[in-house]
Amino acid sequence: MASSNQSSQSVKWRTEGNQLYQTAQKDGFGPTIKKSRLQEAMKCYQRALSAANGDENETSSACKNLARANYAVSLLSKDDTVQEMYFLRETFHYYSKALESGEGIKPSEWLTDVDALYRALFVEICEKFNEAEPKEKVVRIESFVSVISENDCLYPDLQYNLALTWINEACVGLSNKDFKASLNALKECYRPVEELKRYGKHRDDLSDDIGCFGSDIALQTARTESMQAIDTGDSLLEQHLQNDSDINMDLIYTVIDYYRHAMVLTRDVEIELEAIALSRLGKLYDKVLKIKYRASECFKKCLEIASTLVPRVLTTELWYQVASEALQRYQRENLQNQEEEKRNQRKKYIDELKTELEEIAEAKKKWKKEGGKFLMFIYEKFPPKVSCKIPKKEDVVGKEMKSLKKFFQKAVIYYHPDKQDVERFGMKWKVLSEEITKDLSTFYEITKGMTD
Repeated sequence: MASSNQSSQSVKWRTEGNQLYQTAQKDGFGPTIKKSRLQEAMKCYQRALSAANGDENETSSACKNLARANYAVSLLSKDDTVQEMYFLRETFHYYSKALESGEGIKPSEWLTDVDALYRALFVEICEKFNEAEPKEKVVRIESFVSVISENDCLYPDLQYNLALTWINEACVGLSNKDFKASLNALKECYRPVEELKRYGKHRDDLSDDIGCFGSDIALQTARTESMQAIDTGDSLLEQHLQNDSDINMDLIYTVIDYYRHAMVLTRDVEIELEAIALSRLGKLYDKVLKIKYRASECFKKCLEIASTLVPRVLTTELWYQVASEALQRYQRENLQNQEEEKRNQRKKYIDELKTELEEIAEAKKKWKKEGGKFLMFIYEKFPPKVSCKIPKKEDVVGKEMKSLKKFFQKAVIYYHPDKQDVERFGMKWKVLSEEITKDLSTFYEITKGMTD
């Protein structure tokens, strides 16, 4: 407890300082004179603070006066940012100390008044923070953190601003593909976030943000490391293909490892990056290693993941186009291969059926105007192998062509290749049925033209 003599000395110096402060506020004085008188007032307030010598009541009053005087000087220093920030920081420091010293000593009205001034100042300095470039912004915030205690009511808010600045800086670094800067910024995030968890855990207005920061840092770190792995793999592969005539499999496997690492980092976290890595891996298997089944697996998985990103439109994304176009190309190639295989297989049976087909061609030529005879020739020589009702000979032979339409229509159905049981009767019979169907269809079209 300070002596009454020390208290009176503190009051004396504050009173003298107040007089100087008041004269500095009068109109008619220029900025230089005002600043000079305010600085003289601050000297008096500093003497008052020293004279308080542990008296919390006098200490808090002197600190409040110092805060007001420093703030007044900051208003006169707007043409010099360094000076302005210095006096704002001093203002912040003394308001904090005034509240700390006055807690439980000063009347509630006094504390409420100082707290309101303190918080209004915080809003103002946050605007000053946001005017600065990121690196300078960090310096400014940390300088204000350094002048208050961890138990100050605004300490968590400053740590929040610091963490948010580093998060934003990490995002900027990532967008510029400056992965090192992004990861460094994320590392810098940990300290303010931990401070925020420690000293802001009882703040309801910060509780949601505290939880979000942790998940944001984890997500951003995974995203950055994944993009870095993809970019490194891309660079290694591009340089190798441009500069080396022979494939270096050790390097190729290194690139594959980078793409797979990118997938692992973001699996179930940032699925778009997983899809991008799969697209890159598929392209490597497709264009470099020529292993199409592996490439197809990667591209299919890539598009499966992409389908979960709806309603996003991904058709303009290069990685999506690469996967989609490759799979379409594979489908076309598979279809062509299947058709080629069918043609080769069919040719084999056509050669084996040479005698039968010559007989059919001769009969078609012989009875081109007597469709009934041709129809009965087919039924008798090559009876259908499906359940059907074969017409009587007298119902078709010698009849006019136009009356045979329904008979040929049914015959086309009986011999149609899609109706044949390949497992029971073999592929050779199916090929023969197809050739028979072509000739029957020719007669059917003739009869159809006569009746239409």
